[in-house]
Amino acid sequence: MTEKWLMAVEPRTVWRSDDERVFRDWARIAAGSALEAEMEWLAGEPHRSFTGCEAAPPFCAFLSLRAQAGFDPDGLGAPARTKVVALRLREEPIFDRIRCEPGRVTPGVKKTTLWSARAGLDARDWEARYREHAKLVPSAHATAWRYRQNVIEAAPDGVPYDAVSELWWPSDEGLLEDFYASEQARCLVAEDTRGFIDVASAVQIVSRHERLC
Repeated sequence: MTEKWLMAVEPRTVWRSDDERVFRDWARIAAGSALEAEMEWLAGEPHRSFTGCEAAPPFCAFLSLRAQAGFDPDGLGAPARTKVVALRLREEPIFDRIRCEPGRVTPGVKKTTLWSARAGLDARDWEARYREHAKLVPSAHATAWRYRQNVIEAAPDGVPYDAVSELWWPSDEGLLEDFYASEQARCLVAEDTRGFIDVASAVQIVSRHERLC
């Protein structure tokens, strides 16, 4: 039996190019303890253009690991000048139209969204709505390459998120200019997500991606 872990990296200072290098070196070493590993790091300009926010996001890098059950993420430590928040996920791949070769940066960008369920919904209800939402994504985001849904099954105390959504685009322009297939698609997605997500508290991060193993 295997488990998926998302190691979300929270910088303690301003995230700089040197911090990115330190993270990537750490991620490559950490990948040695996993069956599969992927890393992402903040894509500054696309992130600012997509979110319209100049402030740095709360997380600036991620390491995804698929490991044997019983894996202890605390044993990985953390890159210098950062804090790592370990989230154990239950993954549901929705579609995948790309092949990521180990050791090569994936073309384009990835959008990771950490979000909390709308108040008043129990876990069964929001998870059902989340799974149903997956039916909209292939047509609403017609140029996306890959989509994964992840329910957070374990997290440190105080982490406010319930799920992590992952979407890949083949180019920066695909994300920035063709995020929705149409205005109708944008309205449908917005109406649907309001039904089960606390939209105001959702965190979106645009990053580069590389499969490590």
